[in-house]
Amino acid sequence: MDDLRVQRDSLQAIQFDFVILADTQYSACCVDEVAAQHIAANVLVHFGRSCLSQASHMPVLFAFGNFPIDLDHVARTLADVPKALVIYDVMYAHAMPALAAKVAPTVRFATIERHVSSTNGSTNYTRNLPTKEELDADTTVVVIGPPSPLVSHYSLVFGQHSLLHYDPLSRECSRPRSLLMKRYALMTKARDADIIGIVVGTLGVANYIDMIANLKKLIKSHGKKYYTFVLGKLNVAKLANFSEIDIFVLVACPESSLIDSKEFYRPVVTPFELTMALDMSSSWTGEYRLGFTDVMHHMVEHMGDEPVDGLDQSSTVAASSSKPTTAADADSDTESDADPDQPYFSLVTGTFKSRTKVENNETIHAKIQDLTLYESGQVALVSPAAARQLQTREWRGLEMTPSAEKSLEVVEGRFGTAAGYADEPEVETGKGRRGG
Repeated sequence: MDDLRVQRDSLQAIQFDFVILADTQYSACCVDEVAAQHIAANVLVHFGRSCLSQASHMPVLFAFGNFPIDLDHVARTLADVPKALVIYDVMYAHAMPALAAKVAPTVRFATIERHVSSTNGSTNYTRNLPTKEELDADTTVVVIGPPSPLVSHYSLVFGQHSLLHYDPLSRECSRPRSLLMKRYALMTKARDADIIGIVVGTLGVANYIDMIANLKKLIKSHGKKYYTFVLGKLNVAKLANFSEIDIFVLVACPESSLIDSKEFYRPVVTPFELTMALDMSSSWTGEYRLGFTDVMHHMVEHMGDEPVDGLDQSSTVAASSSKPTTAADADSDTESDADPDQPYFSLVTGTFKSRTKVENNETIHAKIQDLTLYESGQVALVSPAAARQLQTREWRGLEMTPSAEKSLEVVEGRFGTAAGYADEPEVETGKGRRGG
């Protein structure tokens, strides 16, 4: 007790500055390290629900909160499921040990483990999810939490299993619609794209820089063009300014990557979907990945001799060499080696589309620079093709050059009614005077 009192007194003697960050640059489920770095923070405390994405720059502590939940009602609901895997949102983690004692032994829980760094005291959380081999085919995945991207996330990751969503707020259990066919339709559109926009949807999730670098390598290796955009929170109006882009790929946390782009001018896909779309020889088995590390391991099979940034190259070479070759793989290799320029049938247009690659070597990419705003307020673009495209557009964005016209002074306008304003002369009418 004496040691605790000494530590308490020493902490009370230190002056702490607390700053409340009221908004986030991107998704609310992610740790906003950018805003914390603007105030030179030493540690960041994240309140509320989280996607559990690992931060990359500073120590982080989490306070998820303890939301109420009717355990008896949940237990009765799970009693109707003979074999279940329960995935719960972070706000209900406090009640899961008590729930596990009320349900049958056939119900498994994807527990959330807490890891504390020994160097800076930062906390990190991971979900213990079973592998595809460890999960029986007749297992039902039950997601406990309010309606959120968490449900869509695991409906894709466990797309080959039946999925139920239990909402503790309404105490209702529903069966969400599968998104696999909808995401597959986006893959077919991404396969036809020639100009791809890489949208940076996070600046704090670990390995996001490596993911962007790998996407650039992947796009260049398939003869496509890319542009990188940092736009903050996405909306329809922002992406509509870039009509030349055929499709956008969003680099964000697993829960923020799944954008319903039906209202967008161009589709928005995930890095995994773009990887599958660009590789003509690959066939989708229904497997889905959203985490950066999982997607980069998947990229090893689709980038040829290109090294994958952010991974141990020795392990990636061993993994790719140890992968068994099936008859389908042999057929696809034969098809891809036959004629790399052979047109393919587009499921979107219903016609054959050429595979002609765009002139996009390292020298050209070294010259392409982003729009740069100089002191004069002019926008310069080094890429000749992009400059010509920008000049032909009717809408070029907000005008950054200061206007030469002087602003007018604010003066008082008319007041009164339309039948007679105060500054109008009085007019004699048969019904009396009208006007001021």
